[in-house]
Amino acid sequence: MADLRVWGSVKRLAAAFEFARLVARVGLQLDPLPEQVDTRGLTHGGIIMDHDEISRESAHRVLERFYRAVASQDIALLRTIVTDDWQYIPGSCGPHSARGPEAMVGAFTEFSSSLSDIDIRIVDVLIHGNRVGVRARITGKQSGSLIGISATSKPVEFAIHSFHEIEGGRIAKTWHLEDWLGAFRQVGGLSQTFDDPERTLSR
Repeated sequence: MADLRVWGSVKRLAAAFEFARLVARVGLQLDPLPEQVDTRGLTHGGIIMDHDEISRESAHRVLERFYRAVASQDIALLRTIVTDDWQYIPGSCGPHSARGPEAMVGAFTEFSSSLSDIDIRIVDVLIHGNRVGVRARITGKQSGSLIGISATSKPVEFAIHSFHEIEGGRIAKTWHLEDWLGAFRQVGGLSQTFDDPERTLSR
């Protein structure tokens, strides 16, 4: 078996040598790469390649106002932050997404009736081109029914994760997920025998 591997290596080396001789003899011409390649709008493995990267200062300015609008359920403020055809894509809706700031009116109403004293704290921001990933935490008090769980007046704190696409200084698309599992555990909606994922990860 070892002899076969050695023979295979020798054959590959001989082929490479013969190709090099051919290139030298016929003067094979290869087209040079262009000095600049515009990759905007191209995708590679699902990653958007875009040179128009938003600055960290601009991203933080937009995000601060966005999460302030969400925490206060302020539709008027939200209209100044997102585009008219803004897409909000919660994980439960899959490919179907609501468009425009007005789509959040119902969600804001339900949110405000479930939680009070809401505060959203941005923990981490990652920027790639015009897309921004956000890790944040939300705190509040369960003052009303929360997805079938009656009001407990208990304080809650859970993680939220969002990805935003920013165009012209406004958010054009948002993918959003909340850690409702953690919230349910805190208000007694789940058995305490479930492992706390954050505690498990810290072990």
